[in-house]
Amino acid sequence: MRKDMMSIALGLVAVALSFTPLIPLQLAGVVLGALGICASRRARREDYRRDLTCSIGLVVSIAGVLLCALTPIVYLVGNVLLA
Repeated sequence: MRKDMMSIALGLVAVALSFTPLIPLQLAGVVLGALGICASRRARREDYRRDLTCSIGLVVSIAGVLLCALTPIVYLVGNVLLA
């Protein structure tokens, strides 16, 4: 599988995991998103002609990391405020 397509797939899985109610799965989503970012950067260095798919993979992976990282933080802050 090409690295640019792999980064898109990893980013999409990370975004999907951000909607699960289990915090360990969301932390796994952060790891998958980070792997997607690395794969996107490597694919861009290997072949500059794949710039569009690398950019899509980078954006989706960053969105997945942010969503997966923010959800547990918001959950914990909400529980502290309710207590």
